[in-house]
Amino acid sequence: MTNALERLALDLGVTIECGKTVTHVEEKGVHIADAGFLPADMVIVNADLPYAKTSLLQHKDNKNEEIFDWDDRFSFSSGVISFHWAIDKSLDDLNTHNVFLKAGSRTEAEASWQVLRNNEDDPKGAFNFYVHRAGKTDPSACPAGCDSIMVLVPCKTLLRETDCANLSREEVMKRYKEQFSDDTIDAARRAVLKRLSVLDSLKDLEQHIVNEVVDTPATWADQYHLAAGTPFALSHGFAQLSLTRPGPESSGLSNVLYCGASTRPGNGVPLVLLGAKQVAEKAESKLADNDDAQAALSRRRMLQTTSSASLAALAGLFGTPLDNKYSRANAAAPITAKEADNFSAKAQRLARPKPPKALRPQINKDFAVLLMRSSYNALDEIDCVGMVCASRV
Repeated sequence: MTNALERLALDLGVTIECGKTVTHVEEKGVHIADAGFLPADMVIVNADLPYAKTSLLQHKDNKNEEIFDWDDRFSFSSGVISFHWAIDKSLDDLNTHNVFLKAGSRTEAEASWQVLRNNEDDPKGAFNFYVHRAGKTDPSACPAGCDSIMVLVPCKTLLRETDCANLSREEVMKRYKEQFSDDTIDAARRAVLKRLSVLDSLKDLEQHIVNEVVDTPATWADQYHLAAGTPFALSHGFAQLSLTRPGPESSGLSNVLYCGASTRPGNGVPLVLLGAKQVAEKAESKLADNDDAQAALSRRRMLQTTSSASLAALAGLFGTPLDNKYSRANAAAPITAKEADNFSAKAQRLARPKPPKALRPQINKDFAVLLMRSSYNALDEIDCVGMVCASRV
């Protein structure tokens, strides 16, 4: 899916910059480490929202310095210890997806989700975990006669250390990696192997592991800037579900939008892709509104210039100077089509001062011709057709 989205973006003319670190996001663009400021009409932040709010959008003295911190007022999903094992034999007793649950009773089932969250160094009782056997459906995942599996063990998340906000990123990551000791990892590994040993083909699994890679919440935080080190983003409790989950426009900046698993509608590939589509549509709408506003502002300035020229000509005809309040038209502030019919806009139109009116007896035919020609010129400039009306001069 990643490769397909990349090809689609490139086909549409998107330039993908790799190996660049964004250190700060503001209304007019982004700061990139060792590359300066990149201006932008619209910024879409795919970094994890709690991390982005604190590390990328909050004010900081050095906007080119990379930091790692997050907003810990949110509630987060479970952390994960991941074991990636290369096995020198085939594990035929495993399917592609395997979930090992403790379900002797409701009480045991509920408690099994908290085992490693409460006492990770010496887990008491069985805990739940997931095993993915990629070679079952993807022959390229391992050599023939071998296997590769990934074990996901739910665990605690990173505990935010407030003083880390003033440390360099390297120092911060070192501190957070220390929250998961070798004893913690060994205890989880032993418990998983013991549980898997109930299957005949997995009794001696440890002896057949030829390579191991271990990821902890600190790994996820380091590699992907995930707040609290959880790969599953914000939890889906009632206070963070549906409309109560942070929306794409919660940055406080009109041209900065969020997307990703910690934003609405939620985590998981289908929901994240659905949210990305909604953000793309919102970005298009905002950019279109900006274009409309710029066009309206341009038309307003043009009409003001034309009106000023016409009134100056009127002053010349009458031989008397005009007051400053008549030096330009009282044009309304530019608005988009969507804003035109809301209550605030209607109230502003009612309260708007009426344009000055010259006394009809003072208007002669020469000025009427001048005013008509100026109006036609203005309409030609803004490429529109004026309404035809008749009046007596």
